Amino acid sequence: MSKKGAHMSSPEKMPCYSFDLSIYISGCILRCMFGIKEMCYVIWNQHERMPNRINFLKRNHDLLESTEFTSVLINELLEDGDRWFRFFSSGDFPDIESMHKIMDVCKAIDIDTKKFWIPTSRDDILWTYLTAGNKIPDNVCIRYSSPNPTFPELPELKELFEKNGVCYSATTMNKSEATCPASINHSSCGTCRRCWDKNIKLIVYLMHNNTAVARARDFIKGLLHFGDGAVVP
Repeated sequence: MSKKGAHMSSPEKMPCYSFDLSIYISGCILRCMFGIKEMCYVIWNQHERMPNRINFLKRNHDLLESTEFTSVLINELLEDGDRWFRFFSSGDFPDIESMHKIMDVCKAIDIDTKKFWIPTSRDDILWTYLTAGNKIPDNVCIRYSSPNPTFPELPELKELFEKNGVCYSATTMNKSEATCPASINHSSCGTCRRCWDKNIKLIVYLMHNNTAVARARDFIKGLLHFGDGAVVP
């Protein structure tokens, strides 16, 4: 991996750098069931609770809210020299203004120089952005992530998402349903770049954190009105 910018993170198993935000400040922990039911892997990652990491994410929020965000991040992205980049291995779009800023950054960089993957559960922000006539840049793959451990179902937004090339991601506790090799094998991404590929409409990740899996099973039992004796695969 090449030079890391001052506002970039190095996710352990990822083949690229990322721009991360706090799950607390960005609000995603209070919006999706992974956060509400404490299934989110970030919650159980000790690294995320270290003071240096907390302060680092706060600085990223401050930058995103500033008028300098676009110029600073473009410079860092051009200097890192890598083809691939991810927004949000932690956190999510805090508001519509942040999506506009991040899209402006992506538009400013040629597709042959950088490709972006952005997972988000903010269907409300995507709806606002797309219905206003805004376009997702060609070098961006946005994957709508189901905000709970089920497959994403948004029939009212399906046509809008298809028209604008929005893809999907989901999680599963059933190994046979997973399509992400790294999550299945508990390994790094290696040479796989499926998450960046807009031709692959759905990526399914296998949940493997024991605490998250146990909480997900309890959530689904409640969702389907199963009793305590029920077994969820």
